[in-house]
Amino acid sequence: MGFQRGLLKLEFEDPEFAGLEVRSKRFSLGELLDVMLFPSRVNAGDAEERREVIESMALMLDSKIVEWNYEDEQGLPVDKCAKAIEALDQEFLTAILRGITAGSKKVAGPLETPSGDGGLESQIPMEPLPESP
Repeated sequence: MGFQRGLLKLEFEDPEFAGLEVRSKRFSLGELLDVMLFPSRVNAGDAEERREVIESMALMLDSKIVEWNYEDEQGLPVDKCAKAIEALDQEFLTAILRGITAGSKKVAGPLETPSGDGGLESQIPMEPLPESP
């Protein structure tokens, strides 16, 4: 039996996105680098090159977002395809990128110690060692 990482449930700090639920896969290290370079790449080059950068980012997000509850103005679900992702405004796109990035870089908290015994560190003697002859 193998191991698979669970999905991320994105968390948004901006109250504008209250109620938005997005579940996604994590970014790989290479994808994290692409996300970090995205602002400089989208602002460099001509319009055609910028378009290619945006399209590649939309395709990457399409492959990462598993589900969301985003709806259009009529209350209809918006498909999480690359075309819909390209149509997002910059603030919305940035919030999703930050959410996946934060989840991808998150480090698990410390392991809990068994209740009552203090763990292995409680077994380490704390008194000074006797002097050797």
